[in-house]
Amino acid sequence: MRAYATVYPLGESPDSACRAIDAVLADPRFPVGALKLSADPHWGVGPERVQALVARVRRHVGPSLELMFDAFECFPSVEVAAEIIPALVEAGFRWLEAPLPVDDMEGHGALVGRGISIAAGDTGITAPAEWQPWLDHTGIDIVQPDIGWAGGFTGVMRIAAMAAAHDRRTVPHGWNTTITLAANLHVHAALGNDEPAEFSTSLLPLRWGATREPIVVDPDGAMAVPDRPGLGVTLADGLLPPP
Repeated sequence: MRAYATVYPLGESPDSACRAIDAVLADPRFPVGALKLSADPHWGVGPERVQALVARVRRHVGPSLELMFDAFECFPSVEVAAEIIPALVEAGFRWLEAPLPVDDMEGHGALVGRGISIAAGDTGITAPAEWQPWLDHTGIDIVQPDIGWAGGFTGVMRIAAMAAAHDRRTVPHGWNTTITLAANLHVHAALGNDEPAEFSTSLLPLRWGATREPIVVDPDGAMAVPDRPGLGVTLADGLLPPP
């Protein structure tokens, strides 16, 4: 499965964001061809900060690296989020994720059709029944169920089937441990789509040390689906050091 690395935190400025990106790209564990920038709440104070950030990042990484932006609900209104979108489109970002608080279904719908795919769900839309009105009424382009709170494999596959019936994309949320990563790789394989799988670059020990088997990105920017029984990973007796 193709991998994209989530970069967080970005810091307070475009300069600090570029340093965070450089640290990820220089790490041999992350030979990815796609990055998702994940914002802190303070990035939503005004559109100028994000506009400057996305333009600077695109210049910094060049034209070939695939980029996405996770606003992490930082924009306080549809109006502020809408001011950001032209900068994201100009910089060639592939999607805008969680632009508004997760209970603002109408606001998410108002951002659809402005030149960039709108993604939602990773910050708290849970079971299939909760997804139904989002699919019926918002027009969001990408659904992002988290296997840890969407009802496991059964819930995620039902949500993906609902999304497909509405001609929407499914890109599971995967910011968590290797356990979640293994589960998500199986979901991606079962869906048979070409969507990239999220690869957390968190430095927290729990991210890397919960299983005996690491899941790494190969030099081609992809991750192998574990092929042992079950999830394909086994729990460690204690947290292991990162690979």
